Amino acid sequence: MTKGKHSNFLNTVEEVFQEAIDRGIWQLSLDNHRVTKNDSFDGRLIYLKNVAQPLINFGNCSYLGLETDPRLKQGAIEATQMFGIQVSSSRAYLSAGLYDELEEKFERIFAGNIVISPTTTLGHLSIMPTLIGESDLIILDQFVHASIYRAVITEKARGLKVELIRHNNLQQLEDLIKENQNKYEKIWYMIDGIYSMYGQTAPIKALVQLMERYGNFHLYVDDAHGMSWAGKHGRGYTLSQMELNSKMILTTSLGKAFGTCGGVLIFPEKRQAHRVRTIGYPMIFSGPLVPSILGASLVSADIMLSPEITIRQKELRARIDYGNQLIIEKNLPYVELSESPIFFICLGHPRIGYNISKRLINEGFYTNLAIFPAVPVKNTGLRLTFTLHTTKEDIKSLMDAVEYHLPLALADEGQSLEDIYKAFDINANLKTNDVVANKNDTPFHVQVYTSIHDLDKALWDTLFVGKGTFTSATLALLEQIFNSNSEQENNWVFRYYFVYDDHQRLVAASFFTLSLLKDDLFASERKSMEVEKIRLEKEPYFLTSLVFGMGSPLTEGEHLYIDKNQPYWEDAIKTLLEQISCDRTALSANSIILRDFREDDTTMQELFLGEGFIPVEVPDNHILNIENWSTEEEYLNSLPRRYRKQIRLNILAHRDKIKIEYPEHVSDEIIDKLYELYSNVKRKSYALNTFELPKKVIKAFTQDKNWDLLLVKINDKKNAQDKDRIIAFGISFKSGRLFCPLVIGVDYGYQDSYEPYRQVLFHTVLRAKQLGCKQVNLQFLASQEKRRLGAEAIPMKIYVESSDDFNQNKMSVI
Repeated sequence: MTKGKHSNFLNTVEEVFQEAIDRGIWQLSLDNHRVTKNDSFDGRLIYLKNVAQPLINFGNCSYLGLETDPRLKQGAIEATQMFGIQVSSSRAYLSAGLYDELEEKFERIFAGNIVISPTTTLGHLSIMPTLIGESDLIILDQFVHASIYRAVITEKARGLKVELIRHNNLQQLEDLIKENQNKYEKIWYMIDGIYSMYGQTAPIKALVQLMERYGNFHLYVDDAHGMSWAGKHGRGYTLSQMELNSKMILTTSLGKAFGTCGGVLIFPEKRQAHRVRTIGYPMIFSGPLVPSILGASLVSADIMLSPEITIRQKELRARIDYGNQLIIEKNLPYVELSESPIFFICLGHPRIGYNISKRLINEGFYTNLAIFPAVPVKNTGLRLTFTLHTTKEDIKSLMDAVEYHLPLALADEGQSLEDIYKAFDINANLKTNDVVANKNDTPFHVQVYTSIHDLDKALWDTLFVGKGTFTSATLALLEQIFNSNSEQENNWVFRYYFVYDDHQRLVAASFFTLSLLKDDLFASERKSMEVEKIRLEKEPYFLTSLVFGMGSPLTEGEHLYIDKNQPYWEDAIKTLLEQISCDRTALSANSIILRDFREDDTTMQELFLGEGFIPVEVPDNHILNIENWSTEEEYLNSLPRRYRKQIRLNILAHRDKIKIEYPEHVSDEIIDKLYELYSNVKRKSYALNTFELPKKVIKAFTQDKNWDLLLVKINDKKNAQDKDRIIAFGISFKSGRLFCPLVIGVDYGYQDSYEPYRQVLFHTVLRAKQLGCKQVNLQFLASQEKRRLGAEAIPMKIYVESSDDFNQNKMSVI
C-alpha cells in the first residue's frame, strides 16, 4: 500500500520541528507550542518556560504596539460590560451593533466597501466561491500566504484553473496574461502586499500598469503585514502605492499592527461586499468576533483616523531605517533591505539557525527562526520584527549580538559566510577578517572519480558485492549505456567517492549520478496522471529537474558504505556531504537525494537532518530471505496457510499452461518483444513515476553474464495458436548472496488467463534459490503480492536537500 502523501509531508514537518526541539531551540513538546510564563505583557519583554531571564521580543507582529494600549483595553472592557462575553449568533441572524459602527469607520480608512470577518483565512474562504467564477483563471505568486493558497486549493475542486509563478516575476506573469486573456473572463493574480517571511514587497505600481494594459487582469492582495504602519489612515502598504482599484480585492488583518483580531475585506463595489456578507459560507456559519474585540477595534480605528497614526508610523519608520543601516554597517547577510518592519538575516544551513537562535536566547533576545517548510531547507534565516515596543537601543543590542555570534555559529557548524551567499544566490564581497569554517582542518579527505574505470574496481566490489545491483562491471555497463544519447533523461554523469581518514583508512564510499528526474516521482498516481497529460500535450519535460542522487535511477540496494568501527565516522559522512554539495553546485543540479535508508535508522536520520536534508517517506522495500528452505515444497510450507492457498490457486494452477525459460542469449526480435512488454508495465505505473528506459538497456542486460533473464511463455494445449508466446519476463541481477529483479514486462491481455505478473515474481524466487542466492530484493510497490511470497515489507526513507522548491509547489496546484 502506498503511503498517503499528505501524511508523509506532515510527518516530515514534524521531524524537522523535532530536530529543533532536540537541539534546545524550541521549549515545547510535539503537541504544544512555545508557552510564556508572563504574569502580564508589556509588548517588549517575554518570559519563556525553561528560560531564566526575560527576553526582548523580536517576534511580535503588532508593529505599532497598540495591543497593550490602555485605550484599547478600556474599549474592550466597556464593550464587554455592554454586550457580555459574546453574542452567540452567526451574523446571518444577528450581530452586535458594534459591527456596523466598525465597518463604517473602516470605510473611511480604506475608502472602500468593508466586510469584517472572524479571521482573514475565513475571509478568503468567503470571497473565493462568491466572487471568483469557474470561468476565471487564478495565478498564485510562489510565496503567497498559506491562507490564500489553502483557500485556492479548496476552490480548485470545483474546476478553477490555477497557475503558479515565481516570486514577483512580472515577465512570467505577463506571459501568462497574454496566453490566457481570451480564454478566461477574469485573470486574478493573488499576492501578499508584504511577504511574511522575507519582508519583501509586491511590485504594486508595476501591477497597476498591467491592470491598465489588460482589461481582464485583476489583483487579489492580502496586506496583513502591511496594515497600519503604512498608508493614509494606516490603510496599508498596498494602498500607499495605489488607489483602491475597481479591478482588485484587498484583504488585511486586525491581528498585526492594528492590535486586535479579525479580518478586513475591502471591495471597490458595494454589491461585492453585500454578496460576500450575505452568501459567503464562513460569514454565514462561523462565529462572530466577541464584543471585547469589537470594542478595542473601534478605539484602534479612531487612532487610525487621527493625526496620531502619522506620528506612530514615523517612529516605526525610523526604527526600520536604523535596522537597515546596522545591517549594512555590520555586513550581515540579507536578501534585500527592508521596506517593512520584517527583517530577514540569511543563515543558510538549518544548523546555523539552531546554533545562533540558542546563542541569542542566552543573550536575552527572542527571535523567530524561519525554517522548512516556511522557507526552503537551505534558506533558513532569522526573521526579526520591529515594533514600537522595541527601542533603537534594543535593535542596536540585537544587531551587535548577531554580528558577534554569527561568525562563531558558522565556525561551530563548519560553514562560512560564503556558504550563506551561495545558498541564497547573493553576490557579496567577503570581508577579509570574516571567521570561516576550518574545513581544511578536517581529518578526512575525499577522493573523487568520474568513472568506474578510474578507481580500484576490486576495492569497489569488495565493498558492495551482495549489497546491491552496482558492482564495477554493472556500473561500467551503465556508464556506456547512459552516455551520448539524444534524450536528455538518458544521459547521466557519474561521480564516485571514497572518504579516507588521516591514516589513509577508508571510512565511507558511495557513488552519485546527475540525471533528469520527474518532480512527481513520489506524487500520487492521480497527480502523476495529470502531469503526464500536460507532458504529452504541451511540454515533454514539464516539471522535471536535474537531481544529483545517491546511486542511480537504475540501481537498488545499500548505496552508502560506512565503516562504523572507525571513530568519528559521522564526521566522515559530513565531509562527504560537503563534497557532494560542492559537486551538486558545479553540476547545476536542483537537489540532492540520499537513498535508500530504513525508516528505523534513527542515527542516519539525525545526521542527515542536522545537515539540512528533509526526510521523505517512500514505498516499502521488500526483502525475502530464502536460506531456510531447499525445495519448492519446503518454501511453500514456510508460508502462512492463507498465502500457500493463494499461490496454489493463482500461480501453481497454471503450471501446466505455461513454461519458464532462462535463455542466455536472445535475438533482436525477442528484444523488441521484451521492450514492448516492459512498456506495457511502464505506461500503467505511476506510483513511482520515472522516465521510460531506452531499449538498449534491455539488450545490454540480456547480453551480460551478471544479469539473468526469465521468460514466461504460453504452453497451453487449449491455446495452441499462442504457443511459445512470451507473456511476461523479468531481468534480475545476481550479486553475491543477493538476487534483485530490476526490469519486468507483462502482457496484460493474459493477466486473467495465466497471471503472468505473479508468475514472474514466484519463479524469480525459485530462480534465486537455484542460483545459490540467500536473499531476494523485490523492491518497491505491489506490497500485497510480495508479502504473499513471504517478503518482509521494510519502511524506507530518502533524504532530500533542494535549492528550489518551485516545481513541487507548482505541482500542488495542478
